[in-house]
Amino acid sequence: MLDESLFVSSELHEREVKIGQKTIRLHFRELPAVDFIRFHDSLKSGDEDAKAGATAKIVASAVCNSDGTPAMSYEKALTLKPVALNALFSAAMEVSNGSDAGNA
Repeated sequence: MLDESLFVSSELHEREVKIGQKTIRLHFRELPAVDFIRFHDSLKSGDEDAKAGATAKIVASAVCNSDGTPAMSYEKALTLKPVALNALFSAAMEVSNGSDAGNA
């Protein structure tokens, strides 16, 4: 039997994320590898809108409310400021890679 740690957990992960001068506490869900494969494929796409929205799609999928509901839509994630999008994407990657660093 494969170790369960190899698979996406339904557990939510709370993180403190520094965005500019603010630190905010957010919840993240783990995303499966297939979401990151789609992310990388979007970046290689000839479709400029797909490339531009790839990071926002990951953020919208990963950031959630404490009850597990989405914290924002993809359309809302597209309006994030660059510093916020980058910080949230980094936290989503950390959670999905199983890193315990940054656990609140």
